[in-house]
Amino acid sequence: MYLHKARAGLPLTVWFSNLTHTQSMKTLHNLHLVIFQSVVLIHGAAAADTYTNSLKAGDDARKTGNTTSAFAEYDAALTQAATPTERALAIGKKAAVIAYDTKEYARAKKYAEEALAIPDIQPIARVTALQVLAECQMKDAPDFTAAAK
Repeated sequence: MYLHKARAGLPLTVWFSNLTHTQSMKTLHNLHLVIFQSVVLIHGAAAADTYTNSLKAGDDARKTGNTTSAFAEYDAALTQAATPTERALAIGKKAAVIAYDTKEYARAKKYAEEALAIPDIQPIARVTALQVLAECQMKDAPDFTAAAK
């Protein structure tokens, strides 16, 4: 509340010291709430207990537009992966977040290629990575000829 009323040009410490005691306490309380909520959101929303739950939580987060949580869940799934296919699928899903949600095609392409480089993966992981790779090729080439190659 009071943080938004800071005077232009004053460092936050000077501005804070000019507040009354009641204003200071309210501002400090609000600041603590914001920090607490941020910690709970960051740590509480990520890292489901199993690979399958992490993938599902990542998919659910993506559906609601929460790309940060989706990426964190796919990272958790990657650490929980027990097979090459699980590893490749988690990487492919991370690539999907980057390509479809953040539109960073060069970065997404690297992840997709990393997933495809893993030997002996099942079609689900391969197709996920290939879809992302195709999206990256189409978006990087305005005439879409790169996707036809």
